[in-house]
Amino acid sequence: MTNVFNKNVCSSIVAGFLSAAVSAGALAHGGGLDSHGCHRDSSAGNYHCHHGPLAGQSFPSKAVALKVLSGSANKSGATLISGGNQPNKKGLPHSYDRSQYLSSWLDTDGDCRDTREEVLVRQSLVPVTFKTNRKCDVVRGEWRDPYSGKTFTNPSRLDIDHLVPLAEVDRSGGSEWSTRRKHEYANDTRHRWTLIAVYLGENRSKGGSDPANWMPRNSKFACEYLERWVTVKNQWHLSMDQRELEFIQEGLSKCP
Repeated sequence: MTNVFNKNVCSSIVAGFLSAAVSAGALAHGGGLDSHGCHRDSSAGNYHCHHGPLAGQSFPSKAVALKVLSGSANKSGATLISGGNQPNKKGLPHSYDRSQYLSSWLDTDGDCRDTREEVLVRQSLVPVTFKTNRKCDVVRGEWRDPYSGKTFTNPSRLDIDHLVPLAEVDRSGGSEWSTRRKHEYANDTRHRWTLIAVYLGENRSKGGSDPANWMPRNSKFACEYLERWVTVKNQWHLSMDQRELEFIQEGLSKCP
């Protein structure tokens, strides 16, 4: 697969994440700062701090930030995302409900093909064969899974993977999204890299992991995977924690 990314552009985006410490939504925005050196960032939908003890951090709300200041919440320096019952990698308790994002694929344009079928059609290396003349359900094509490097002709062997998994999206700011925006992400065919047809075994091995915890077995795809990850997170104004950022920065530094 040809690498269509400009490494310098991608590195600049990563640098933007690093300079903001963790918040992709803080790459560029204005607004007056309050007495804590922070403000409500309407573009990213969070409370972001530029100066003071919380500089570089983003929070779901000012109330959460004030809890951190008072010492009643995590002070690790990671982005703080709203919580639930289980600890997440960002440092706070976290509860994730996949059905809030995707209970079933949607047919967003009303052409009888849901998101899964749309991705199969777009990413097949040859014209696909449909089950009926209505051309709704794909039964054959040719797909190269970049995670394993293998080629498949039967779509039943494939999953449609969210390159940035739904659980990771939820940990990284998506938990604050409206239901509509969650559905838009889960069925996003507008952005090129959000969804990808991959061998189902690879997708299920990946689960909800970020690159610091899972990388494709196909090492030839490693650089492009990291670049796509950064692109998708930037497009959707999602945060990165420090370990994730450092892993990606180190990985990209080794790319040609």
